[in-house]
Amino acid sequence: MIINGEKVEIWAEVKTKSKYGFVAKESWMDRFHIADQIGDRIAVHVDHEFDGSRDRIVQAKSLTDKEIIAKGWHKTDDDIQRSFDAGADYIWVVGRFSMLKPDKLLIEPLHLREIQSIPSEYWVVWNARDLNTGKQRDKEQSFEKAREMWQGQLCQASFIKTVKDIKAGANVILVGTYLPEFAESIRNYQNPYFI
Repeated sequence: MIINGEKVEIWAEVKTKSKYGFVAKESWMDRFHIADQIGDRIAVHVDHEFDGSRDRIVQAKSLTDKEIIAKGWHKTDDDIQRSFDAGADYIWVVGRFSMLKPDKLLIEPLHLREIQSIPSEYWVVWNARDLNTGKQRDKEQSFEKAREMWQGQLCQASFIKTVKDIKAGANVILVGTYLPEFAESIRNYQNPYFI
């Protein structure tokens, strides 16, 4: 997708609930179909607190030819390997990085200060949600600050409801909670630079 002359990739996240109180109106399969329609890649949760499992990776791989991101905490390299073994193309890792297939890992630091310790070959995800509270981060922990600190591939995640919520400098966005609303905003987007 092109936003204001810049290419932005969409990672569409399939989830039906979160530990922060979100419960989807749609079924997992309904949300998967939306994700498959609008996503360049599809993120599938592996953690139970988000109604995920590695079986969801297997299911997703059987339903699409798009690359699948295993989204989860992945606290150990064994967790990472289990997600690869289930068929994931990429692995989302929170709060740490691993030397296991660095070109296939998406690293979500918990704090801005952690960005500086991430090797340059990784993708970095900056989540607008504070994972401890579930609330939106303050301005001192903003996407814009993350973009200043990270010159490589950077994904904007959380609180993206419409195309207008995409931040300048995002190479990628992850849309999950507001997946149906975001899909509708794509259909209604009238910007002449949008393709």
